[in-house]
Amino acid sequence: MTTQFSELPNLNFGLTVKPLHCLIHPTITPNILDHYLRKPEDQGDLVVGTLLGTIDGTQIDIFSSFAVPQYYDKEAKALVIDTEYMQKMLKFHRKVNPNEGLLGMYISCKKLDEHGLALMKYFSELFDNEKKKALISFPLIMMVDPTLSDNKLSIKV
Repeated sequence: MTTQFSELPNLNFGLTVKPLHCLIHPTITPNILDHYLRKPEDQGDLVVGTLLGTIDGTQIDIFSSFAVPQYYDKEAKALVIDTEYMQKMLKFHRKVNPNEGLLGMYISCKKLDEHGLALMKYFSELFDNEKKKALISFPLIMMVDPTLSDNKLSIKV
């Protein structure tokens, strides 16, 4: 039995989805790699930061980023990020660049583990907070492999 597409119900209820296009400013990747190379040795391989930029229709432009200090708490077996520092930097960034807003986060990993998922949850909660003035309803997650273990630069957005 074959089914024609016209016979299938429209589950979108008239909603259409426009594809988003993302442009990453050329200084973002060196910033992330510099953050990775300057991290403390006892921190492990994970670095985290925020992505900031603008949205115009379906065009997302990531213009800047900043590192977020973090450390691994061995007693609690949890990754701890300096949220106070991040909040101060976001406030400062809004004063300097009022047209740019919070777009998401970058993380140095190939696959998301429990720490990456916890960070995603934290950033999702930030985006739900009206005071943070996120430009989109969901955080972008940029996964970067700074070790270049595949002999190529791999950025997934």
